[in-house]
Amino acid sequence: MLRRIIYALIPAVISLFLFASCSKDDMPGTEPEQTIPPQKIHFNMAYATPDNGAIGTRVAVSTDGNYTNTWQEGDKVGVMIIDDKKGYSPINRNLAQNMPMTYKGGRWEYTLPDICTYYPKDGTLSFIAYFPYIEEFFNFSDVVVSITSLEDSKYLHFLHAKKMRVSNTSEPVTLEFSPLQACIELSVKGGNDRVITELHGCDIDFEFYVETGMVKGLDVIKSLKLSRVEQPGDADYTTRYTYRAFIIPQTIAAGTELFRFKDGEKQWTYRTTEEIKLEAGQVKPFEITLRPK
Repeated sequence: MLRRIIYALIPAVISLFLFASCSKDDMPGTEPEQTIPPQKIHFNMAYATPDNGAIGTRVAVSTDGNYTNTWQEGDKVGVMIIDDKKGYSPINRNLAQNMPMTYKGGRWEYTLPDICTYYPKDGTLSFIAYFPYIEEFFNFSDVVVSITSLEDSKYLHFLHAKKMRVSNTSEPVTLEFSPLQACIELSVKGGNDRVITELHGCDIDFEFYVETGMVKGLDVIKSLKLSRVEQPGDADYTTRYTYRAFIIPQTIAAGTELFRFKDGEKQWTYRTTEEIKLEAGQVKPFEITLRPK
């Protein structure tokens, strides 16, 4: 997903079906909670085939319709299920704590914990999900993760979804994933596969609050080497040079050195001519022709 995704106004959607319908034993009454049979939480994930546009399959689409993406084989999201009577717990006390769900063969695979039961008489459940899955999130000791500690570039692109206080129901529980970052997309003319492309002048590192989906910059301006979108074997590998970076929403001042290009002893730089506001879920495109400094 990371290589080809383009942010858009339409959120990604996964349909989670919660089947915990009321039975006669769950009807309103005066019984104490401990006498109510616990209900098992069941999921029936909507199928997601890469070649259709059904709900649950589409990750992103641009406003002009030129970009569409679907969940790709191996994509994995993390899910938490919370008993609202007990409240959210940053440690391993939720009904499901960072449960992985993997997209495989056109459907989602997962294993609910054995303890994933609750008393549905007058309670509600809340659902939190994020992409991509990070195993280190299993124990949320401080509910904050610094991206600076994660070297794999796939962790630099985050989606978050939540559905709060869902009553006992047999209707689908729909999680709409929203992007937490802005996307800078750079198209370079006059490039070659030797050029090293760097992003400068931005607050790159941030903390991710899993419960709320909030991201917070660390206020440290630094450079970031950009990965190229086109890869060897692609039909346009020798003709197109595209780079993307996903960074937290921020405002870049006019006159900031935003890009730096290096090709041996040659060097090019690009400075902004006006203030640039980067917003979550939006793409900021740049097209630059390289000229030696």
